[in-house]
Order: sequence, then structure tokens, then C-alpha cells
Amino acid sequence: MPIDSSKLIIEQIYNFIIEKPQIRYQSKFMQLAIFFGELHEVHKKDFQATKPFIYKGVFNGETRKISALGAPEFFDKEKFLNWAAGKITD
Repeated sequence: MPIDSSKLIIEQIYNFIIEKPQIRYQSKFMQLAIFFGELHEVHKKDFQATKPFIYKGVFNGETRKISALGAPEFFDKEKFLNWAAGKITD
């Protein structure tokens, strides 16, 4: 049964990640890689983050390739969460 990455679950993972002290010092690419890596549902070795801003993994039970070139700033919480929820559930 696929995991439903509802906005609430996405927000919980986001809140967990922003508590990591080093996250503020990472590039936007790495911030997104950490975020999508945590949302990825199977083995970490199956998650791929490639430049420029392409993230491939299993989200909501489906393999997805997410282009994040137009992603809002990671720390703009509401905009980012709305954008991420749309990318994962489309």
C-alpha cells in the first residue's frame, strides 16, 4: 500500500529537517536533496539527486522525477510546502 505524503506528513519532515543546524549552510540543491531524500520511500541508494535540481525517487508509491528549478526558497515555509506537496502528489 503506498504511503500518502499528505501536506501534514510533508510538513513534519520539513520541520525535522530545519532543526538540523547545518541545513542553513547548505546550498539550495543540497537542502532539496536532503528534503526529497527523507521523503523517498525505499532504499536510500535508489534516490538520485542530479544537477541542475533533478530529484528521482519513490514518492506516494510511484517513481517520480522532480524538477526543482522553479522551487521557492527552502525557508519560505508555506510557499515551499505547497510547491512540494504539488510535486509529490501530481
